[in-house]
Amino acid sequence: MKKTAKKIALGVLGGLLAGGAYLNYRMAQPKQAMSDLTLANIEAMAVLIGPELDVDPANPDGCVAMASCKSGGTIKCNGQTFCESTTSSGGYKTVICDGVVGAGCY
Repeated sequence: MKKTAKKIALGVLGGLLAGGAYLNYRMAQPKQAMSDLTLANIEAMAVLIGPELDVDPANPDGCVAMASCKSGGTIKCNGQTFCESTTSSGGYKTVICDGVVGAGCY
């Protein structure tokens, strides 16, 4: 019985050691930044809507709510009857379309 218990304990210890080594390896890998081409493609896919417009060209019968984030990005949502962008007292911005909170950012 003692030999079996030792084998099980060594197996568990070996598994934990191998798992820890794998996690350490994964954490040490550098994060790949997005390439300029990828960023340009994402920017090209963005729908530009002027701040004075309340109608999205892709959704002419509905409405759109947009908010600009501190990071330089824009959040938006499309709705059919009600669209609103709000800013909390702490500066957190949200977009709400048809009663559903779409997204938020600072």
